[in-house]
Order: sequence, then structure tokens, then C-alpha cells
Amino acid sequence: MKIRQDKYKLSQSSIAKINEDFMDIKLDLKLMASNNKINIGCSILGYVKDSFNEPIKRAKVKLLDSQYNLLTYSFTDEKGMYHIETVPYSENYSVIVTSMGKLPSKSEFFKLKKEEKKILNFILNEGEVLNFGVISGVIEDKNNFNHVVGSVIWLYKIINNEKKLEAITYSDKKGEFLFSKLSPGIYNIVIFNISYFSEEIVKEVKLGEISKVKVYLQYKSYLYKSSISGIITDESNKIISDAIVILYKLDNNKVIPVSFTTTNSKGLYNFINIPKGNYIIKSKKVEIISSNYNNITFTLVEDNTIESSNYKIFDIALGTASGSAIIDKNTNFIMGIGGENNGAVSMTFKLNHMGLYNLAIQYIAPDVNRHLNIDVNGSNIGTNILPKTNGSKVSDVKVFTVPNSIELNLNNTIKYYGDGINNAPYLGKMVLYLSTYIFNISEGQLANGAVLDEDSKLINWLGGETNGNISIIINVKDRGIYNLAFKYLSFDGSSPIKVNINGINTGSIYVPLATEGWSITDAKLYTLPHTVNLNLGENKIEFLGDGKSYAPSLGNIYITLKTVINSSTPTVPKESIMTPGSAIYTYNVINGTLTEDAQISSLTNFVTKLGGINNGSVSIKLNLDNGGLYNLAIQYIASDANRPLKIEVNGINIGTNILPKTNGNNVSDAKVFTLPNKIELSLNNTIKFYGDGINSCPDLGKVFLALAIYIFKLAEGKLSNGAILDEDSKLINWLGGETNGSVFITVNVKDAGIYQLAVKYLSFDGQSPIKIDINEVNTGSIYIPPATEGWSIVDAKLYTLPHTINLNLGENKIKFYGEGKSFAPSLGDVYITLKTIINLSTPTVPKESTSTLPVEATKEALYTYNAIKGILTGGAEINSANNLVTKLGGENDGATTLTVFIDKEGIYNLFGIYIAPDFNSHLKIFINETSKNYSYELPMTRGETLIYSKIFIIVIELKEGNNTIKFHGNGKDLAPDLGPMVLFTNDFEEKEPVLQYY
Repeated sequence: MKIRQDKYKLSQSSIAKINEDFMDIKLDLKLMASNNKINIGCSILGYVKDSFNEPIKRAKVKLLDSQYNLLTYSFTDEKGMYHIETVPYSENYSVIVTSMGKLPSKSEFFKLKKEEKKILNFILNEGEVLNFGVISGVIEDKNNFNHVVGSVIWLYKIINNEKKLEAITYSDKKGEFLFSKLSPGIYNIVIFNISYFSEEIVKEVKLGEISKVKVYLQYKSYLYKSSISGIITDESNKIISDAIVILYKLDNNKVIPVSFTTTNSKGLYNFINIPKGNYIIKSKKVEIISSNYNNITFTLVEDNTIESSNYKIFDIALGTASGSAIIDKNTNFIMGIGGENNGAVSMTFKLNHMGLYNLAIQYIAPDVNRHLNIDVNGSNIGTNILPKTNGSKVSDVKVFTVPNSIELNLNNTIKYYGDGINNAPYLGKMVLYLSTYIFNISEGQLANGAVLDEDSKLINWLGGETNGNISIIINVKDRGIYNLAFKYLSFDGSSPIKVNINGINTGSIYVPLATEGWSITDAKLYTLPHTVNLNLGENKIEFLGDGKSYAPSLGNIYITLKTVINSSTPTVPKESIMTPGSAIYTYNVINGTLTEDAQISSLTNFVTKLGGINNGSVSIKLNLDNGGLYNLAIQYIASDANRPLKIEVNGINIGTNILPKTNGNNVSDAKVFTLPNKIELSLNNTIKFYGDGINSCPDLGKVFLALAIYIFKLAEGKLSNGAILDEDSKLINWLGGETNGSVFITVNVKDAGIYQLAVKYLSFDGQSPIKIDINEVNTGSIYIPPATEGWSIVDAKLYTLPHTINLNLGENKIKFYGEGKSFAPSLGDVYITLKTIINLSTPTVPKESTSTLPVEATKEALYTYNAIKGILTGGAEINSANNLVTKLGGENDGATTLTVFIDKEGIYNLFGIYIAPDFNSHLKIFINETSKNYSYELPMTRGETLIYSKIFIIVIELKEGNNTIKFHGNGKDLAPDLGPMVLFTNDFEEKEPVLQYY
């Protein structure tokens, strides 16, 4: 069994120029030895079989050192046997075995004694259903049917009648070549050999199939007279046989492979029939020649779908063009931007609101990635590199979203131009989406001694004993839940401020942190730690002090919509201090069933005398339209002390809550307490409130229920093709299989929108595939939930789809089934969570745009980064094959450290691309050099190329300004390879980093 191992490092020759016929150029090359010691006499061997005890042919067996560096590898033979006869030296070893369509298997670490023969057998379980195809080919001479060696094969995928280069490989000594991991589609295969006429064929690739190709090449009757030959030696002048030698042509600064060969027993190679041109050779020594040099690229693209009514759409071609900029008559896009003449186009426009806007731009960049500079109201906001498009037609249009939001006034000018050298893309329409309203505080009404500073436009002398204040009327387009923030200056960080919304105090006193100075350039942005409810149209916001100390000086107000509240949605009464969210059900506790001493207070109309020694109680019946997980909020009065309250839901105690005391015992003093955990409710429910048998409970007024997650009973769905309902567990069994058993359920939702879907399941082996149709359209993915710990209902887990789905208002049909061969997991209840409401009148960005990240992830993109741009330490390096940072973690604790600049302190989602091909990988994150490291275990990916990459989501807290984020390992194991990353604002309030993954 031969072993593939780099014996010599890759080396490159000088340039050989052929400018006339009958030239014979000699290019000798010395190869530097690879610094690998051999563990003499040792070998590792064994068998690799599948779960049915059948041998697996061509399984890849990789030998790793203690740092998970690849030492060498081998392949199994027809009997599933491998034999690593030459073992490079290492203190510790591990073996990983992989095979297409199988789950990898890894040994424990082990040591090798002198001349030890280690036997390691492996069982590879079935992996996910193959999502790729393969092209396997052989090239022969058309006249004599001999194998044609050293051909260069170019693979193009045909997309919209345009060819896109996917990979390049070479034919081996048997004339064979292979392209693997190909997505389905039509491919163009171009075969080039110096001594033959080129051949071109078209082949279709299908999922999970090997497309076989046989190509016959016609030998040229006329041949070029020049040749390039040489001897490959090592640094000791020892000849190297069987070294790989590739001939490259240098053409317009491009290095193009044109032929391939190996050295003979005397280290000689020879390329004949060489046309005029400049050439180099590259060479290295391996034991087995690999003919698969797939070149798979991956691009992280911002999501280009913006969903809101706050739109402005402008045609850039209608702007003022200058320099070489003109309108392209074929596309009606503006072209000629940038270049040496630096053509430009300027858009002058009016808006209805000041604010922070997301800017999305239609563009065409047919040949290369192109640079685009943007000025907003005379200030440059940076250079953006827009990825190239597939062609120059309108159908090839993409949409680029500027990563940072831009601040715009009522009257604005945006200028698009180049870098003075390169051509910028063609531009079509631009879309402005209002993400954050900005209101000018200086337009507010001052009272009680508050003063406007005309220079800084800040409001001073708020608060104090006279309680200076300012009120401002703001107008918003949606009734909803908002984040409220304001610019401020605070000299000592101990200045309190209170806020009233539409005449109701928020119930909190806010004390923003100290600013570094007292000039306008030192101003910071303070965001309230909770949301506020605003009405459609006018709202009055008042800022005041605590009646004693002076408040901070205030600047502009920033209002950001989080959730639209439908006009039919009831809200918490005005006397409540804390809003429980968008309540959809309101119940008055006084209508419940009272027991023991419980009674209705004639002063407040609340239920009083709950709890105590007699343990008075009240029970209310709730009839709901949908089963699901609900947020429960309770209006209460507890005038003298914090008071306990126990709650039973449908006969099950859900715990004791301590409700904070209120300022008095009047209705105006009432607060609203929201349970920290969601409660699961069905259509008909009973909730009981009572005490601990000793202490008095708070007096209770109204109860508010907000539906957080719909729950639908899959047991009520329609079964077909052999699927069966288990009456005990209420799980659906025998989904999938050869009959493709299925179940569909009709779900009814109150909003057209983007939803998260999850399902309860049992999977014995974690290898059961499932497919899903939404309203008779397949999602395009095959899902394989991880194995559950057992097979009883108590072992059931919740599997969440790694992407969102769109549902219509009202009824939607969801179907679960298999892939036609294997059985799917057993399925239970379906959980559906609304992420974003889609307004039917909302315009959308053109359909041509695409995204590789989930919709909810890319909607509010703020910042983009890449791990390869960080500071690399501890041996971390960039893998040139996939442009990811590799060798993170390990005993040297390789790391990459990014510096990120944040405009506003807060909680952010960090999305990242990673690869962990052989085992679950440990990742640690160190933020701003704090003493705390956050640790995560990222699941193994299905392979080691970018096509198998996964996305992780980590919730982190960042400060305003510069932040450092260090990614490293646990000091022992290798961390995953990392690449592009994006930071987004977070709608939630977790303070500790939380990990999710797709």
C-alpha cells in the first residue's frame, strides 16, 4: 500500500522563454527535503468497514500528530484494508478515517514503541444523503486508444448560458481524472493537451450520482518543435524519481497550467511540442499522485431583503453624472463610474425623517470585484468592494447592502465614484430603509429652568431642585415596541434622569456612565435597558430629573422599531409601569373563582387577601385560539413588602415568584410582573394564583398573555404512505422509508411573516434524514437531527431548522417526509416562532439577489470582519486553499485577535463561518482582555472544504468604540478553522455569550 506523503517541498523554476521553433530549453530544479523524521520499523494497519460489516474501498485514513497536524495518509483497498508502512515520527498519534457518504471515525491518541505494528479497525456509520455529484473520466488517443497522460482538464459550470470556472485537474498515468463534490447542474469539460487537439464536452451532474466520461483526443499531425526538459534533484543533488512536474504558461500576469508529467527513474522530465511563450515549472514529490485539485470558492453576501414600510427608492441613473459616467442603453444603469477619469454620479433627495438608514444598491460588475466610494453629505463613508456578477445583463443584477447604517437629514446628497484607477460597477436603483428615527432635541419645549446651549445644541440644567425638563413630540409610522436612546454628556456618571412616555413614567431612574469630557465630541449614546411602547403618529416624550440632582445634558433622540403591534392588539393599561410586551389576551382576575379568604377590594377592584395562613386563592379559566408557549404578565399591588406568589398551570405548579413591592396601595401604584419563563398552554386552561401558606400574596388585577411560540399537534395531522401515530407517545412513526411515509398539518398564524420552525423528535442513531414542504414547496434542504439519548418520549429533543421560513396570514400546509430511502425520525409537536412581520405593501429588493446567511441574521447587518485579518499568534496561519485561519488552539494555543469598532454599546449577534472536519472543536473567546474566557464546543462539519462550512451564532456584549475579540482554543485541542464574520444588533437581552449553530 503506497502512502501519499510530501517527501520534498514544492519548488519553482526560473522562467523559460520560447520565441522561435527548434528551441530545446533545459530547466533543472532542486527540491528541498521535507523535514519529516521516520519512526523506523513502525506501521499501522487495519480494516475499515461499514455498519453492515462490509469493507469500504478507497476510505481515506489520515495519521495525525498530537497537534492534529497531518503526518501522512493512506487509502483502503478492495478488502477495506489499509497499511501505513512509513510512519513519520511523533510523540503521540491519532487516526481519522473518512469516506464519502459516511460519518468520520477517530481513534484515541496512542504512542508507538520501537518497531511496533499497531492494528486499528474502524466502523464508519452512514452519513447524510449525498448532496453532490461526481464526474469520473478517462482520456484516450482516438487512433490507438492508448491512455493520454498529462492533459489539463478545466471544469466550467453553465449558469444562465454563462460559463463559470469550477475546478482544474490533470489526467494521471491511466488517463483518468476525477471531479468530486459537484452541485447538480450542467457542466462544460474542456480537455487540453499540448500534443493533441483540444476537446470540449457537456455533461449533466445529478445528486448522489457518478457521471462517467470517456474522451477521445485527436493527435496533431503538425507539432511545435520546441521542448522543455530537465532533472529534478534534492538539495544534495540526488535525483528524484516520480516527482510531479507541472508546466505553466505565463500570459498577461496569469499563471496557466498547460501540461503535467512525472520524472523517470533518473529524475528526468520532458515537455515536447511547446508553442512560443514564457513558461515555468513547479514540482514536488509525493507517493501517490492526486488528480483532484478542486477549487471551491465561498462568498459571504449580505442579505439583500429589507422588510419595512420605511422605504425610499431612487433611480441612480436619474442623478447628476460627471466625468465619464453615462447611462447604459441596454440596462438603463449608470456606467462609466470610476476609472482614470473617475466618473461619478450624485443623488440629491429629500426625506420625511432624519435617521439612521440602511443603504442597498443594485449593481452589475461583470468581470471582477469592483471598488465603489460613497460620500454622504460631503463626508466619505469608505470604499466598498462589490463582488462580481455572473454577467452584464439585467438578469445578472445583485444588490449590495452597505455594512454600516448612514445618518441622513431631511435634505441630502449621496455621491458614488471610484478610486481614481479602477472602474466602479454599473449602478441601478438604491433603496433607503429607515432603521432608526433621529429627533432633534433642540426642537422640544423647555420648562423649569432647562436651557438650550446654542453651540452644542444640547439641553442643560435638566433636573435639580426645580426639576428642569424638556418634552418633545415625535411622530412614528407604526404602533409598536421601540428601543429609545439619546446622546448625552455626564461629567461624573452619577446624574439621574427619568423619562415619561405619553404622560406615563417608565418606572426607572437611569444613570448613564460618565463621559470622558464635557465637549460635544465627548457625547455618548445611552440606550434605555428596556423597550417602550409608542402609538402610531404623535407621541410625547418628556425628560426630567429626580427632583434633587441635575440630569445629564441631552442631545438628539434615537428611536428604533423592534416589533409592530397590530391595531387590534390589546395593551397593558396605562396605570401599569412595566409593559409585558404585545399582549393578545387580557383577563380580569376578579372574574375568577375565589376560595378561603380571597375577596375583591372595593377600593381597587383587585383580588385581595390571597395567601396567608388560610391560603386564599383565585383560579381563572383561559380559552385560547392557539396552543403554544406564552409570556404571562400580572398586574399587582404590594404596598408594604416584596410578596410571594405561587402559580399552577393546568394543575402543575410552576414555582414561586417574589413580586417587588409597589410605592403605595392605589391603582396608580400598580406594577406589572412578567414571569421569567414562558408557560405552555393549550386551547382550554386553568391558572391558579395562591400563597405559600404563611405570607400574604400581592393583590391581583389583570392578567396578560402574549403568544411567543405557536405549538401545533402533529398527532392531529393527516398521515399517508405508511406513517403511523403512536397513541401512547403521540409521535408519528415510520416516516420516510421506501414508501416515503408522510404527515402534513395545517397551521394557522395571525401574521404573514418570517418564522422559525422547530419539531420534537426521536432519532436512535442521528442518521435519519427528513424533508419539509411549506405550502407545497420544498425548503431545498435535507435535515438530519442529532441522535437522542434513548427511544422513549422523555428522551425527545427539539430540532430547529437552521434557517427561517415564510408563512402566510391564516392557513399554511406543512408536510414532513423522508428522502425516499431511509426512515426519518419519529416526530412530535411543531413549534413556530414569529421573527418578522411581512407587510403586504412592503416593496422588496430584486429577486436576483441572494444570501448565504439566514434572513434574520442579515436583516440588520452592522459590521463585517474576517478572521484572516486578525493578529495571528501561537502558530495560527491562513490556509491558502480555503482562505480560513487554521491551526487555532492546540498546545501552542494559536489565536486570531480582531479589533472591532462599535458605534453603540450593547448586545450583539456574532455570526461566523467555521470548519471542523474531523471532530467537535473547542472554541474560546476572550473579549476586551477581561478575566473571563467564554468556551463553546462547535459540532463537527461533514467535510474539510468550504462547501461543508457551518455558521455559528454567539451573543456577545460590546462596549462603544474599539473592542478586541480573541478566538483561540482550550490549550490542548485544535479549535475550528474560522473565516468571515458579521456583527448584528441583538433583539434579546442576554448578558452572557450564548452559542447557536447552523
